[in-house]
Amino acid sequence: MPKPARADLPASDRSDLKDALAAVTEAKAQLQSLETGQEKAREKGWAAASAVDEAQTNLTKLKSDEKRRLASAWVADDTVDASPIPAAEHALAQAREERLRLQRVEDALAAEIPKAQSRLRDVQRAYLAELAEAITESPEYQSLCQAHKEAWTRLRSVRAALAAVNSACGGAMPNHYFEAAQRSESLSTNMGASVDQAFIDAWKNALDQMLSGNLDVPLPST
Repeated sequence: MPKPARADLPASDRSDLKDALAAVTEAKAQLQSLETGQEKAREKGWAAASAVDEAQTNLTKLKSDEKRRLASAWVADDTVDASPIPAAEHALAQAREERLRLQRVEDALAAEIPKAQSRLRDVQRAYLAELAEAITESPEYQSLCQAHKEAWTRLRSVRAALAAVNSACGGAMPNHYFEAAQRSESLSTNMGASVDQAFIDAWKNALDQMLSGNLDVPLPST
């Protein structure tokens, strides 16, 4: 079982981390705003393109019907109303201008989004670098490294002691004890080997919280 957490990151490291995390949060918000704007502009652009098609269809129909309209109006009462074509042409011009305006907006957003993505990657790398430096300089991590070194020392010593017993017995040890002393186990935690899962989880949980932005979580002691 891991010992209770005893110390957290130094105040200076925590301040630097919070600044780096704030930069990540800001960059994420900026990128999300641009992507939301892009989606909105794209939807409005589709609607504007439909409006252009409708205006064009309407103008084409009016031009096609213009002579018939004039003739019918004159035959009916000797009058000629103002042509609807100029208004339709104006509506088409406005629809085209709106579509072009939205296209310029889409182009601008498409140019800015990669820049925002690049900035987010940069500040994320900077944050992870700050986090890695703060963690590795912590007494908890230094203790973990020392425990790693001591574990190898202990293992080599135990193996040497087992070999000494076998040598002293002139190779006459019971076979199952000899085989057990010679056995090597995998260091992989995926092979079903016995591990202190609570100890592993304590570190994973602390790191997960740090990565999610909780910089006040203490690191576990070894």
